[in-house]
Amino acid sequence: MDINLKATYQLDDEQILALFWNSLCSGSIGYGMISLDCDSEADYDEAREAVKILKAGSAEEYVKGDYYICSEDVWTQLFKMGKLTFVEYDDTNSYHRLEIDDCYKHINYIQENESWILDDFAKGNDDGDTHDAFLQCLILGEIVYG
Repeated sequence: MDINLKATYQLDDEQILALFWNSLCSGSIGYGMISLDCDSEADYDEAREAVKILKAGSAEEYVKGDYYICSEDVWTQLFKMGKLTFVEYDDTNSYHRLEIDDCYKHINYIQENESWILDDFAKGNDDGDTHDAFLQCLILGEIVYG
C-alpha cells in the first residue's frame, strides 16, 4: 500500500504578506501579463509614508531619510491597507482589487492543486518560477501564464 502524505500549511495574514513581498522581489507577475496599481496617487503616497515610518529606526533617521524603501514595500503596504489593485492585460484590461480575504481561497487552491509552491517556500527552494506561480495563484486564483 502506498502512503501519500501531503503537507498542509496554515498561513495567517502576515505570512501571506511576507510571501507576497518576497515573491514581488523576483520580478514579473504572469510574465508581465499582470501589473499592480492603486486607486490614486494619494493612496500610494499614504502607503509610502507608512513604510517610511516603519523603516526608520528613530525620528532622527526618519527626518534624515537614512533608510531604503523599495516598491515591494509600498505594494505590500497597499495590500495590507486594502488599497491594492491589479490589471490583467487580456481582452478586457480590467482592474480588480486584491483583498486578503480572497487570498485565503487562493491559498487553499495552491495547497490542493499546486502544493509544490508552498513546499518550495518551506524548504527554501523557492526561485523566480515559484514566486511567479505564487503571485499568479494569489492574485488570479490559478496559474494562467506559463
